[in-house]
Amino acid sequence: MTRSQPAFRNHGVRRRQFVTAVRRGLCIAAASALLGFTVGGAAAPEIAPAVGQSQRAPEVDFFPLGVFEDANVLRGDRAAFEAMARDLLSRGFDSIFFTNNALDRDRSLLDLADQLGIGLFVAPAWELDRTWWPSHVPATMEAASAAIRPIVDQLRAHRSVKGYSIADEPTLPMMQKLSLATRAFRVLDPDRPAMPTLVGVDRVGPLLQSAQPDVLLIDVYPFGRDNAIGDFRMTGFGYADLDLVSYVRLVARDKPTNTPLWMILQAHDYRTAGRFALRTPTAAEVRAENWLALGEGATGIFWFIYSSERSWTGLKDNQTLFHEVSLLARRVSGLRDVLLNTRRGADRFTSSPSARSYVRTLLSGDGSRSFALVVNRDCERSQKLTIDAPGFSGKLHDLETDQLYPIGATLSFAPGDGRIFELIGPGSGPERVSHTPIADPSPAPDPTPVRQCTG
Repeated sequence: MTRSQPAFRNHGVRRRQFVTAVRRGLCIAAASALLGFTVGGAAAPEIAPAVGQSQRAPEVDFFPLGVFEDANVLRGDRAAFEAMARDLLSRGFDSIFFTNNALDRDRSLLDLADQLGIGLFVAPAWELDRTWWPSHVPATMEAASAAIRPIVDQLRAHRSVKGYSIADEPTLPMMQKLSLATRAFRVLDPDRPAMPTLVGVDRVGPLLQSAQPDVLLIDVYPFGRDNAIGDFRMTGFGYADLDLVSYVRLVARDKPTNTPLWMILQAHDYRTAGRFALRTPTAAEVRAENWLALGEGATGIFWFIYSSERSWTGLKDNQTLFHEVSLLARRVSGLRDVLLNTRRGADRFTSSPSARSYVRTLLSGDGSRSFALVVNRDCERSQKLTIDAPGFSGKLHDLETDQLYPIGATLSFAPGDGRIFELIGPGSGPERVSHTPIADPSPAPDPTPVRQCTG
């Protein structure tokens, strides 16, 4: 083992390559049997804050658009990192969310990121796997601060560092240390968010409640190996009765209102996980993922994953999907200000046919503005959706095209595509109402058989 090729323990690192059934979020009993431990409950541990130290949480007022990447693929190679960063920036992305960083090895990448202007979320797994996660290190705030202070000291001066990845898909036995580490990062660097990546209906809630991270970041991979096109059931996580929307709503139901929700979305296959394997999504399914995530409140999106490894194909080697997520990044970039300043509200809008569409009402902070986020859940053909606001009068303002439509307009949507409309009251805004559908702002439909999304 050398410093250029760190070998990490199983805690909080590339669990996607470890025990596939566990990383798919199986029930606690099954996970316990596989890993050989017993979980006696999911109550959050009592962890007192350090005396005399600030517990101020950072204000997360930005919307990252990026990709997930394994730093062990780059191995500190400046040329490879520069090519990756320039590629992403040219496509409309602004962030890379890393796993498996080793700070001594990757320090020069941080300097380069500062120069290039790309944001990084750094995962100091090499360091934490030696100074914090081992069982012989006491679970105290003092020990957490001693482990994390050198990390923060190395990263604090880099303007490219936008946040810290504490652990990748931690399990429940890590709860107490995860909570302490989160608080230590907050005390030592209160201006940057620190978060784990969470997964599983049995894990997200208890770990969120205990650690209270600055951001709720979750993996959402809906396209299981045997899922038909447009089937968003989370079978790859072991949840045949939950689709993308119901899974997100379930695991995020106890999220504090002021805690942002970020998602790592699927743009990859995962071939070596048996019945938990994933298939590559279509371009239309990727579009639907994006818009459904936004409708469920995501204010940060990362796509898994940039580079290919033995078990999956990355975006760099799938130009069809890379092109699609790049288009989505550019489109969402223009909507970020609205999405950052809205919240989910009671239903004001409808879309029909309802069985093949999704509509979500978003409200401004003071409730004075309302928006309809509409998605064509048919992932294999375009369809025309009628968008209505029962009991309201006015117009629908398409935020991407700046076009106005009457309430009740029937508009064309590409497979899996979504759009956001603001409800404009009578007499407000310019009178330029269109009564005919405009061209889809998304790519042409995929040449695939007809089937609808269930997510």
